[in-house]
Amino acid sequence: AEWQERRSAFLARASEILASSLDYRQTLPSVARLAVPEIADWCLVDMLQGDGTIESIAIEHSDSSRADLLRRVNRKYPYEPEQPYGPPHVLKTGDPELGAMITEQMIRDSAKDDEHYEILNGLGFHSYMCVPLQVRGRTLGAITFLAAESSRRYEPDDLAYHRLLARVEGSSLEPTLSCG
Repeated sequence: AEWQERRSAFLARASEILASSLDYRQTLPSVARLAVPEIADWCLVDMLQGDGTIESIAIEHSDSSRADLLRRVNRKYPYEPEQPYGPPHVLKTGDPELGAMITEQMIRDSAKDDEHYEILNGLGFHSYMCVPLQVRGRTLGAITFLAAESSRRYEPDDLAYHRLLARVEGSSLEPTLSCG
């Protein structure tokens, strides 16, 4: 029951933040900060750019040095569109993704080389969900919730619930994108 209450409070507050501004570069990082540590140990927001690349606009963790590490790693090892998991896959398919249990093989499949693997593995991710941010049926971004140091494990029920957030965020993205 406590988890449901935290989830509901997060969704209500996130909706307020998203309604407060049409600038998704301002609102989405605020939502990511709100998610940590309430409903995730890590929260990442990625947006699809016009040239097909994926731009990370938020990486949040309660320890800013860990968040900085992942930002540096993501700059050195940008997402590849063909990656089998996470934001690239969600951006391509438009479908949410649940990794109730992140396996060592999943980390290896996502890593570009041994150094990348060591860093990702060292961050201790063990469960995640990634939901698409959609406007009029087009997937424009993805928000990823990751569990690492907590014992939290995301379940199908969480994924269904957090898809509501994707719809809320999508409505806040629309005015910005239709003007541009």
